[in-house]
Amino acid sequence: MNDQKTIQKLISDNQGYVYSLASHYINRGLDFEDLVSEGNLGMIKAAQTFDPDKSKHFVNYASGFIKSSIEKALKSYGPEASKSLDDQGPRGNQYSSMSLLQVLEDKNTPPTDDKLWADSNSEDVEKLLSLLDERESIVIRGIYGIGEDKLTMAQIGEENGWKRERVRQIRDKALKKLGKASILLPIL
Repeated sequence: MNDQKTIQKLISDNQGYVYSLASHYINRGLDFEDLVSEGNLGMIKAAQTFDPDKSKHFVNYASGFIKSSIEKALKSYGPEASKSLDDQGPRGNQYSSMSLLQVLEDKNTPPTDDKLWADSNSEDVEKLLSLLDERESIVIRGIYGIGEDKLTMAQIGEENGWKRERVRQIRDKALKKLGKASILLPIL
């Protein structure tokens, strides 16, 4: 599906569904706002690939994308990922519990974020991001992993000396600004 207005409508009309699914993952290592952000990424991907001729109900189609996105984030950022190496091994030898697979990178597999970025229209994304002020750009790029590793709101706040709540406020303001601007994207 390529019609931006239809994609935006599917996303905005089903935002409550993302909140509902995200609530099932509370207390598993990420804040609710981060769970919703990850769920939104899944819903965006679902909206972009949804074919109403093949499936009548968007929420049924999108639920797998949303859940998968949230679960991947929990694996990446959840409590297991945030354990320090000191907690896993004895003091003085913090690398003793690491396996070779944790250290080696598979050179034949493109990183997931690179694939997602390559699939997106980077020119349009950059046009939209240029409309944001510096703080908004930092937050959006960090949360969605645009040109950098994905970060949680807490991580972004820590790096920039902001509280997580302030990062959330900046994110919300930036998303509203981007939502309004995306309608004008063909003109920009």
